[in-house]
Amino acid sequence: MTTAVAALAIENLCVDLGGKRVVANMSLEVRPEECVGLIGPNGSGKSSALRAVAGLIRSASGRVVIDGRPLDTWSRMERARYLAYLAQERVIGWDLAVKHVVALGRIPFGDRNSAEAQAAVTEALAATGTTDLADRSVQSLSGGERARVLLARSLAGRPRVLLADEPTAALDPRYQLAAMRTLREAAARGAAVLVVLHDLTLAARACDRVAIMTGGRVVAFGSPAEAMTRERMSQVFGVEIYEGTIEANRVLVPWRESKTPTRSNLQSME
Repeated sequence: MTTAVAALAIENLCVDLGGKRVVANMSLEVRPEECVGLIGPNGSGKSSALRAVAGLIRSASGRVVIDGRPLDTWSRMERARYLAYLAQERVIGWDLAVKHVVALGRIPFGDRNSAEAQAAVTEALAATGTTDLADRSVQSLSGGERARVLLARSLAGRPRVLLADEPTAALDPRYQLAAMRTLREAAARGAAVLVVLHDLTLAARACDRVAIMTGGRVVAFGSPAEAMTRERMSQVFGVEIYEGTIEANRVLVPWRESKTPTRSNLQSME
């Protein structure tokens, strides 16, 4: 992995929604060729943080810097060419063929009929295992198939920064693994990937670094081995963890509820 300047830097990000601070003083960075996992219990601020980083929450404060340039200096079209955001929701409002939905990822480039665009769409379909769905109506797909198509749409623009909110939700085990492999491959091609996950083993296995959120704050940020300790998982998630190793890969399995109360407003953990 490169040690280049961060493609994405988040500095003291705060988000207030409905009169409540849901993200507080969040700071982290994602470098090119790096996949960073964002994990934490429900309501910890992960999705709100990702939406703010994508520029979708105007009331957010702090700074988001993309490739050394503050987000608020990018035009919407420039941002769309550089950054892709995969939302948690899997809603597609149009009855289009899958290949045309994926081609929507090329709109910011104005080249949907070019050879480059067609190659990017073909590549994205293959990467997500949706090539055989290309001519199907997207409205005929299952929830998991639709999730893979939307991931393909995000990849079709070949983004430099990829934000993915629970891309493995609703996927069967095979495609959960495949989705994370696809994100890793995007990072290997130079993208900076920030992904919200709930599967602890996937996060430990696929991410170069992990940021753990609770109570709207990042309470740990480092390698999975550094950040995802048994004690921290118990304190943040309220579960006891079974830990093992398979083929040199760390496996974390939530085993039972912890007897120790969670600390949802934790400021920091040493």
